[in-house]
Amino acid sequence: MFLTLLVLYLVYRQVLSLDWQEVWTTVQGTSPGLFVLALVIFYCSFPLRALRWKALLANLSYGRADGRPMPSALGLTRIMYVAWFVNCVTVARLGDAYRGYLLKKAAGVSFAVTLGTVLAERLLDLVVLAAMMGAGVLVVFGHSLPTGALQALTAGLILSVVGIIGLLAMRRFRRVFERILPERFHAFYARLEHGVLDSFRRLPLLVTLSALGWVLEGAALYAVAAAVGGPVSVAGALVVALAASLLTAVPITPAGLGFTEVGMVVMLG
Repeated sequence: MFLTLLVLYLVYRQVLSLDWQEVWTTVQGTSPGLFVLALVIFYCSFPLRALRWKALLANLSYGRADGRPMPSALGLTRIMYVAWFVNCVTVARLGDAYRGYLLKKAAGVSFAVTLGTVLAERLLDLVVLAAMMGAGVLVVFGHSLPTGALQALTAGLILSVVGIIGLLAMRRFRRVFERILPERFHAFYARLEHGVLDSFRRLPLLVTLSALGWVLEGAALYAVAAAVGGPVSVAGALVVALAASLLTAVPITPAGLGFTEVGMVVMLG
């Protein structure tokens, strides 16, 4: 916690040159009710994303209906929350790998298959994120896009296209990959491919759960802005929250610490 506060202080002090007296005055005027509401909304996103993960696993026949001893939705929520915490304190999103370890320990699901479902989640998030952000940017900014919004939107579109191309290439070029990879990794790659590609059944359900998750992200930011009296519209809060999520995809610092906050402040301004 101390390290996090120190990093944010240095970023805001050196990069943004904020008036800390004004910041403290704003914090003192925070509405406790709205701030608690923001926390509730934010943490409601975990069960929602756990339901999506449960659907992805069920698409691979990893579910209680298939006679497998899988964790409940609450158990998957706990795993996702712990993995999210690990992502916040490490770089390179190591929490995703830790999620695979926890599910294997809890239900014996192959680490490679779990990693495949995580990659499927990331692709779903990117595509839905780019689509929602594109619509939100047009509503909020019209034709005068700020540099931050344009860069985040461009990054989202590029990552989405790269992800879709990678998805299509996994099975089509499997033999090429197997010639490149050492033989001991062939079984791992096959399970990873199965986890990624075969989990995309019931796509409307997956897209709906993804979109609802992002809406909660925007609602949480809007509630925080309202708590401190920030004049942020609902659509504006959604766009900034989506852009911040794209910035956290760059694994330079734990959870994009410092890097993400600067982008959010610039876009809110």
